[in-house]
Amino acid sequence: ALGCLLADIRYAEQRSLRMANTAWDQPRLAAAIDATAARLAEPLVKAGHRRDTLRIGIDGLIRYREQSDTVEVPLEAPYDPQRIAIAFKSIHQRLYGFATDEAWELDTLRVNVSGPSGELLAASPVKTAVSAGPLRAAQCWFENGAIATAFYDRETLVPEARIRGPAIIEDPWST
Repeated sequence: ALGCLLADIRYAEQRSLRMANTAWDQPRLAAAIDATAARLAEPLVKAGHRRDTLRIGIDGLIRYREQSDTVEVPLEAPYDPQRIAIAFKSIHQRLYGFATDEAWELDTLRVNVSGPSGELLAASPVKTAVSAGPLRAAQCWFENGAIATAFYDRETLVPEARIRGPAIIEDPWST
């Protein structure tokens, strides 16, 4: 259980971008990265992490045009296509034994935001309000067959709330 408390909490998002090196659009790339990182940071800030302590990782999945396999390349501002090309070719050479001067594209953008390792957050004051009831119930299949299962919204649960199971707790990032 202590490992769960001390493990990094991380949110990640991956999206198609398909930006050719021959039609590079640095402002579009920077805007996509900034918007995604801001969205991913919100639940961490809401959980008590200071925004200035969050770590942001940015990777591009890059491939030669007309190829299907991508190579993961770390990206850093100012997202200069010449520097990215050098990194891509170096990684491609290491992985596949060759690199060319062919056109390439940033196929997919991956952004992850995480809180500092081992940071224990101060517990929120215990709320005296009662947790909201389930959002809905549905039949879920378990080893012994279908069982009515309650669904709860994580945002409406108070700390130390006891819920009778089986139950599914939902939030925008997981179940």
